[in-house]
Amino acid sequence: MSWSLSRLAQNAQDNGEDAERQRVSASSKTLAQRWNALMEEEKDALTAERVKELEERRKDRVEGIRNVPLSAFQDMCITFTKVYEELANLHTRTGTEILLLGVRGSLTSYNKPAIYYSNDRIRNFFETLAGSTLLHIGIRMEAFCIGGAEKMIQNQQQQTLLLKSQLAGLILSKLQAACRRGDIKKMNYAQFDAAITTKHGVIKENWLIDQFVSPSNMTHLEAKVTLRAFESGTARFRSLSDEEWRDW
Repeated sequence: MSWSLSRLAQNAQDNGEDAERQRVSASSKTLAQRWNALMEEEKDALTAERVKELEERRKDRVEGIRNVPLSAFQDMCITFTKVYEELANLHTRTGTEILLLGVRGSLTSYNKPAIYYSNDRIRNFFETLAGSTLLHIGIRMEAFCIGGAEKMIQNQQQQTLLLKSQLAGLILSKLQAACRRGDIKKMNYAQFDAAITTKHGVIKENWLIDQFVSPSNMTHLEAKVTLRAFESGTARFRSLSDEEWRDW
């Protein structure tokens, strides 16, 4: 009510009352009596301007747009730290599993993707579902938010081309390393048995996808599965023994 009393004091000053009564600290009792004697409509009229001002300040603190990139970055860091703590406490209290992902919506912003997950199972679920890390998902989400679907698709296409190129090089190097009979200059997927096994005595083992095709004819997921299989040693090429080669 103190600012309401101040408002009455200001009105008293405007009406030319005695100077001593203009000081709120000295006349608070009198002002309080006058305030209590006012009708509700009169109180509303006296306080409407200040109420509106306070509401605008409160709204600006909560929803105000931060136009300066550094200010926005600092705001995001501070706010997300508080949110992380609240979510961690919520998880501890209730066992609720949570994933929170925040990305910038403009190239002028400084913040990198902010990620919170309450349990490793949450992270593993989304990474298994998407076939990608949470950070990579965040980066793709950021690309979508900044550039739209077209930009994200372009990035995905570039990544797929790079993945297929990497896989093709790895397959050829693994094949050449396994060969003990002659030099293999290039891979032949369509006629592997005749061009590779019959001629060089090398077979493929544990090829995981349904069709034995060139990486250029694979989907992104098929290429990723095949690459991981060769990198881990699950899929491989093996040189036949002389007896196995004769029986072939």
